[in-house]
Amino acid sequence: MGSFLGYLCRGTRAAESGERVAANSSRLPERLDAEATLVFAQRVKVLLMEIVTTIFSGPILPASLLLVAVLLWSAVALVGSVDLDLGGDLDLDVDLDASAGNPIAAGLSAFALRWMNIGYVPLVIWIGVFAIIWWFISACLWSLVDQHFFSPPGWLWSGLLAVKNAALGAIATKFATNPMKQWFVTEELTAKSLVGQECEIASSTADETFGQVKFETDGSPLLLNVRTDGPTLAKGSKVWLTHYDEKTRTFIVSSAMPIASVSNEQPE
Repeated sequence: MGSFLGYLCRGTRAAESGERVAANSSRLPERLDAEATLVFAQRVKVLLMEIVTTIFSGPILPASLLLVAVLLWSAVALVGSVDLDLGGDLDLDVDLDASAGNPIAAGLSAFALRWMNIGYVPLVIWIGVFAIIWWFISACLWSLVDQHFFSPPGWLWSGLLAVKNAALGAIATKFATNPMKQWFVTEELTAKSLVGQECEIASSTADETFGQVKFETDGSPLLLNVRTDGPTLAKGSKVWLTHYDEKTRTFIVSSAMPIASVSNEQPE
């Protein structure tokens, strides 16, 4: 009898053990899936941390900050808090009094800005394209080339590499924005259509060798290079655009106000 009861007890324990094994076996795929999910999540977290650390350090940092600023500005603009005025041009009417004494420097600066399509393309759009291209060039060059020679780069080399990448980005942005120029062309404001219009001297003086005028538009004023037909005109003088020289890409202007003659007669 005792042996029979012992047999029954052993059978019961074996059955319970078999049930536990079966239950554990049924839950095994769930545990494996949970562990795999946890491992995958940890790997993704590590990868994201590495990416964030990389793009916000070294020579990529300035481009990343600019890109973040552009994205934030765009997000604010989308909700209507900021008017981007995408149809406007860059207002190049800076302190011309300082540059009027050096017309060569002023001309080179204006040429460089125009060459990069700043003024032909709205400044907000140009900066957005530049930010994307600068970031892409910085990330690619650092991942493929620069980190093998300048790791860790330090602040000095990071700054120099960032400047190099920015220069490459500006050149690439010029070619990327070339097709955009035709999107913002105002047919009424061609060189020929401007001839005969009245504008105002914007530089400290304008003479036969150098001068600049402001032409008011519906958006930002246009800054035009001009030469006078003789007399030296002071800032603020009203002038007419009388001719456009295609070779020098400058306008010839004449005073809109008659020049009073000086009389030698003494009043009675």
